[in-house]
Amino acid sequence: MIKWYIIPLFAIIFYIYTKEIKEARRTNDWNAILAGLTVFGADFSNETWNGWVMYLTQRSLSGQLPAIRLCGHW
Repeated sequence: MIKWYIIPLFAIIFYIYTKEIKEARRTNDWNAILAGLTVFGADFSNETWNGWVMYLTQRSLSGQLPAIRLCGHW
């Protein structure tokens, strides 16, 4: 089930990316777009790897447990 806050969040993200792409076309400086895609790609590959490990071994990666504990306390 999609929560109510997802649609405005996607709209804001779409607006920001559209604005940045328009600015990058004007100035020919694509660093902001490439930085965003790099972070997305790194997160995507990390989550994919973690998902495969969890699926195949039925255990989470032990190296990520401290990070999970830290984020859980925020």
